[in-house]
Amino acid sequence: MVVRGLHKEGFTGERVRKTLENVRQKEPRIKLLEKPADFVHYLQGSNPDILVASPTPEVRGYHNPTGGWANATAAVNQLYKWFKESGGEIVAGAAFTDFIYSTDGSDVRGVKTEDGREFTADKVIIAMGSWSPSHPAIKGLLPDGLIEATGQTVMTIQLTPELHAKYASIPVSMHHDGTGYYSFPVSSETTVEFL
Repeated sequence: MVVRGLHKEGFTGERVRKTLENVRQKEPRIKLLEKPADFVHYLQGSNPDILVASPTPEVRGYHNPTGGWANATAAVNQLYKWFKESGGEIVAGAAFTDFIYSTDGSDVRGVKTEDGREFTADKVIIAMGSWSPSHPAIKGLLPDGLIEATGQTVMTIQLTPELHAKYASIPVSMHHDGTGYYSFPVSSETTVEFL
């Protein structure tokens, strides 16, 4: 993974620096990227035929050889498979309205739906997506500013098998430098995604 943004001031730069500190504790092979040629080297991977635009001279970042990208679709599909194999049931169209709490109010034990149904469990996972902080049942439970909903435009490009082979070694890239650019790895479906 190639990360840009160490040169930034304020919240963005501080977040990238804190992430670097955390990653360094787990991955000693982190390489600081301090000049444009460093970025070009890591973004080209093992293929010098890949054209990479050099960043401006002040840009700083790092390369994390073990960092990357999580295939959320595959992870959710696997979770769904395990859930079904364990006897779980997906209830579609059950619009959430409120939580069901333990007797002492210290733990969430289930949920209520608009149509009056109640679902309880030993463990409740709250995963409502980017709109979670704005949901009426969540308001007041989470610290303000902990989660912020954002929108991002993603472009997907269908690659030929030849281009798939050419770009397969490109690392994940996250540019926290005001450009908003990031890229996912080339997938097995021969697509590459850019923002």
